[in-house]
Amino acid sequence: MELIENIERVASILVDTLKRKNADYGSSFTNLFEKLGMPYAYGHLSEKVERIWTLMNKDAQVDERLKDSLYDLAGYAILTLAHLEQETPLDAKRKPNERYFTDKVQPKFKEGDVIRKRGGLSKETWYVKNVTATYILITNNNTSSLIYPYEQELWEKYE
Repeated sequence: MELIENIERVASILVDTLKRKNADYGSSFTNLFEKLGMPYAYGHLSEKVERIWTLMNKDAQVDERLKDSLYDLAGYAILTLAHLEQETPLDAKRKPNERYFTDKVQPKFKEGDVIRKRGGLSKETWYVKNVTATYILITNNNTSSLIYPYEQELWEKYE
């Protein structure tokens, strides 16, 4: 089978799978994408990439094939692209450097804030060093880390 035929076959499988999953799950991706924007899609895509990396590097403990995760990744990419292609008025106004934080998802913290993870056993405090259009840079004096928009609900301001 030639490459182009394989691409067409895979694309057909993806379209069929997306239709069936949409029938099963309803418009959950659409509803949350419209509410949260790219951070929501980024979270799903990142999760699938992590899963692929794990499946490549150790034996799976559950019955999941590498191909399944690749199809899932492609499905989320197609769903995301389909929404971006709709060119909603909000997207038309958005500047390129505002890809993640949007008028719907604003940074929760500002430079100088002291924060910690919600509900965790660790009471370790972190300091907000910098807030950009795509992430919040935090430090605890030993190390630095990034908080992406979809993760900021896992953190709370420490008083």
